[in-house]
Order: sequence, then C-alpha cells, then structure tokens
Amino acid sequence: MEQYEHFCAISKYLFGEIEIAATMIHTLNDAEVDCEYWEHYKLELLHKIEVHFENFEQVLFEKENVKNDEAI
Repeated sequence: MEQYEHFCAISKYLFGEIEIAATMIHTLNDAEVDCEYWEHYKLELLHKIEVHFENFEQVLFEKENVKNDEAI
C-alpha cells in the first residue's frame, strides 16, 4: 500500500509541475518572450511521467494483493 501512496504522490507532483510549465509557456508566448526553458522542462516532465507510469500495472497489482491479504 505504501508503494501505491508513493506512486500517487509522485504522479500528483509531476502533473502539478506540468500544469505550471504549461501556464508559463502560455504566459510567455502571449508576452512574446522566449520560453525555451519551460518548453524543455515540460518535455522532461512528459518523459518522467511516461517512465513513471511504466510501473503502474505492477503498483496496482501489489495494491490489490495487499487488499486481498487484509480481507482474509
């Protein structure tokens, strides 16, 4: 269960950072200011999310096993 909670916390953080990056890109584009840093940061975050979710099925499987063990 701890692994699932950790997974959720990391997911929340990564998606929060994506939201910040997207807002910054939009704001800087509107002001016609270079936003290369934020675009690069957003791409890094998208990659981290992709890698992070590769383990999603395993985390859910382990969570279900813990729930089943607790029910017994």
